[in-house]
Amino acid sequence: MTEPIQPHVNIHSRLTVVSSTPTEPVGHISALTPLDHIMSSHSVHILYYYRTSPFTKQGRYAMDLDNVRISLSELLSKYPRMTGRLVREVDGKWEVKYNDAGIRMFKASVGITVDEWLRFAGESDERNLTAWQDMPDGDPTSWSPFQIQAMAESGNSMLYSLLLFVVTLSLQEMYRGKLASSEVFTILGGFTSSLVFLFLLTFIGNYQEASGVKTGWGAVILAEAVALVAAGTVHRVCITTCFLFSAVILYEVKNISEVIVSKSEAKGRRH
Repeated sequence: MTEPIQPHVNIHSRLTVVSSTPTEPVGHISALTPLDHIMSSHSVHILYYYRTSPFTKQGRYAMDLDNVRISLSELLSKYPRMTGRLVREVDGKWEVKYNDAGIRMFKASVGITVDEWLRFAGESDERNLTAWQDMPDGDPTSWSPFQIQAMAESGNSMLYSLLLFVVTLSLQEMYRGKLASSEVFTILGGFTSSLVFLFLLTFIGNYQEASGVKTGWGAVILAEAVALVAAGTVHRVCITTCFLFSAVILYEVKNISEVIVSKSEAKGRRH
């Protein structure tokens, strides 16, 4: 029996992608076809798997899921029905109102690689890759009939951070006699311990993200506690320098995260 791996799928955000060119004329009504009415009680879910990113690593469409919205918004300008909303006619039949409300896009990550997913995931697991929100009762004007979920694997980042944590900690313990031999080396020992903090915090953050848990101060405290213990095995001065270096690293990580989030929000406002 295939073991369920649902906890590995984590939805980060729900976005709205609108067309780059406004629909003219706004408010136009388009009737649905007989086939559309037959499909009214069904939904179609399509999955595409890529072993490598389908986007270039440089230029305007770099390998960033936010940039998918740029090309998608340009494409949606040619299909105004997709960005419209469903309304009912007087006789109760559905029709599409062109209002450029946009389509829903979900950003998510999975804690394992594509090969691992294809090897172990079952049908019930794949449903987690196709986010879907049912039409609300009574008022469908805020509901998007087209929804996209863009996934990225986080397994590699988790693995690399764990390996760097183990290697850094092992090297520090191997050369702790040298690191404790002078005042300059004790400062270096505190710095290497702060790298232990950074790598462990990255690993914990990736693990919690893959498990659908939001990273908070608990991860920071745990990673810092381990780093301070490692620093204490070298020299007591390393404990102080490790704490100071870790505080600087945490501050810089926070600033970088805020810059990335602000850029993402700015792209969303432009597109």
